[in-house]
Amino acid sequence: MPRPVLVTAGATRNPIDSMRSITANSTGKTGISIAKRLLEAHMDCTLFGSNVALLQPHCPTSKLEFFSTRDLLQKMKVWILENPTGIVIHTAAVGDFELVEANAGKISSGQNITLSLQPTPKIVDQIKTWSANVSLISFKAAAPNTTPHDLEMIAGKQCTRTHSDLVFANVLGAIQTNILLYSPTEKQWFAKREDALQVLIDTVLDWG
Repeated sequence: MPRPVLVTAGATRNPIDSMRSITANSTGKTGISIAKRLLEAHMDCTLFGSNVALLQPHCPTSKLEFFSTRDLLQKMKVWILENPTGIVIHTAAVGDFELVEANAGKISSGQNITLSLQPTPKIVDQIKTWSANVSLISFKAAAPNTTPHDLEMIAGKQCTRTHSDLVFANVLGAIQTNILLYSPTEKQWFAKREDALQVLIDTVLDWG
């Protein structure tokens, strides 16, 4: 019986009011592609996606939409507690900030407003606390112009902090090239993103 896999894709939307939200520029294409390929390999794969991600072509049918950071956290926690030996591929761009108190109605336009933000819970830091037996692949997008040496340092810190089994790291502004797969025992560099994704898929299939 293959191990169940959870893939997250897209960006969270942390509300400002009933009409507006804080989000990130993430289409979810990477997560959708990973989920599709795992399903084609007959893995038991579930996708949690944003509204934008779930509109991508060839989106898998086994899916659930998420909204805010807290909503995604709760959905992931439930899935992991139900699948404590599963595999989590956490590609989603999770919002780091939320309003201290979102407006329940709609803020009138044509005025200056000041937003008071607070940090959101760090989902990736909690995954292994919900189940130490989950295998975790986390993603890290470093700031533009980050050097390869610094990317290794950033990926290593995330790997240690989150107890990730593998970190997929890249630099914003150059996400198709110079991809790093960082594990506690190995650092692999790839000139092309597709090559790194294929190794990620092969790794998950081996774990399954």
